[in-house]
Amino acid sequence: MVNFVIVVKAQVLSNNAKQLSDLDVVKILFNHATKPVPNKMRLAAQVEVTSENWTENQVLDYVNKLESKLNDSNPKLREYRIQYARKSHSGIVTNYLQEWFDGREIWRGDKSDSAVNPSFDPEKNKYFQSMVNYSKSNNITTLTITPEAKSAAFNAATSSKWSRFDLWEAYIIEPNAGLPIVTELLDKSRSVNLENRLNTSYEGLVFSASKAKKLLSGEDENVQLQVSRVASTSKSLEMLVVTLKINNVGLVASYYLDARNLDHILKIEMSDGLGNRYLSERDRFDKNDFPWLWVVRTEENAKPASVSRHIFSIADLDGLTVNESVFSPTFPTDYTVVRQDPTGTVFLQNPNHTKLVSASTDLHLQTPPQAIRFKIRMIIILMLFITSLSIFLIFNKAKNANK
Repeated sequence: MVNFVIVVKAQVLSNNAKQLSDLDVVKILFNHATKPVPNKMRLAAQVEVTSENWTENQVLDYVNKLESKLNDSNPKLREYRIQYARKSHSGIVTNYLQEWFDGREIWRGDKSDSAVNPSFDPEKNKYFQSMVNYSKSNNITTLTITPEAKSAAFNAATSSKWSRFDLWEAYIIEPNAGLPIVTELLDKSRSVNLENRLNTSYEGLVFSASKAKKLLSGEDENVQLQVSRVASTSKSLEMLVVTLKINNVGLVASYYLDARNLDHILKIEMSDGLGNRYLSERDRFDKNDFPWLWVVRTEENAKPASVSRHIFSIADLDGLTVNESVFSPTFPTDYTVVRQDPTGTVFLQNPNHTKLVSASTDLHLQTPPQAIRFKIRMIIILMLFITSLSIFLIFNKAKNANK
C-alpha cells in the first residue's frame, strides 16, 4: 500500500476565503478534480509546443521506421517525410486544434500545424485534416476528411478510433494531476455505477468528509492534512495553496486556488525529487470559469523537456454550435468519397459525378442510448498501481492525435 502524506497550505485573505475551514479547502480541491465535464461542447486552440530539437539521425530513424511500417519507400515521398519530420521536431511547432463532442463517443477533431501550413489562419484557412469518431451503434467507425486533397474516407473495416485532443482538460484539474487527490479522498461506498462522460474524467466520484477529517486530525501517521496561510508574491493575488506529499515516491504537488474566485485553479506544481517536474498554469478565465490560456511545462532530469502553450479561441461549453452536420457533412461534387470495408474500398462519390453524397446516407447518428457505466473498482486499482510506479508516470500522459 502506498503511504501518503498530504500537506495543505492555504492563504485566506479575501472575506469569503477567511470563513473557509480546513475541511472546506480540501473539499474544494477534490471538487475541482471531479468537476462535471459538459456533455456537448466545442473547443479550439492554438497550441505552441516547444521541445528538444531532433538530430538528423533521429529524423532518419523515424522516417525509416515509418516506411518500414507502411512498406513504402517511394523516393519522392521519402524526401517529403524527411522535411516534415525536421519541421515537426525543430524545437517549436504550432498546432491548430479544434474538437467537437456530442456525448461520450461521437467526436470530431480538426487539425493543422505550422509544419504543414506555416501561415495557417483559422478564420481564413481550412484545417489540413478532420477526423470523426462515431458511436458503437454505427456501422461506420471513423471518417477522415482531407480538404487539400478533396477526399473523404469512411472506415468500416476496423474498430480503431482516433485519439482525441482532450482540450477539455483545461476546464478542470487535469486527470494526471488530480489522481493522487482523488485516490486518497474518495468515498468508495458511494462512488459506484457512475456514468463517465469522458474516458479519463473523474466526474461523479464522491468526496469522503470522514477521510478528510481523519487526515486533518493527524490520526493517520502515513497521511496527514495541514492547513496554513501564505501570500502570493509574484502577483497581487490572494491564493489558497494546497500542497500534497507522497513520501515513499517522493512526490510533492501544490495546487493554487484564487481566493477571490475559488472556481479558478491558477497553478499546479508537481515534482518527484529526481529532477522530474510538471508545472501547469491557467489564466484569462471567462464568465464560465474557462481559462483561455493554459501552459504546461515539464522537466526531465532537471532539464527542460517541453512547453505546451494553449491559447484558446473557442470555448462553447453549452454546445450551441454542435449539430449533426458537424459529424455527417455533405461533400462538394469535386470530392472523392470512399468507404473502407473489410472486403475492400467502395467508391461513394466520383468527382466526375454531380451527385451530392452526405455522410448521413451511410450512417445512423444518434446519441448513445446509455453511456457505458463507470467501473469504480477498476479506477481505484489503476490509481494505486500508478502511484506505486515512478511518479513521473503521473506527470506524463501520452497523447497521439495521429495514427
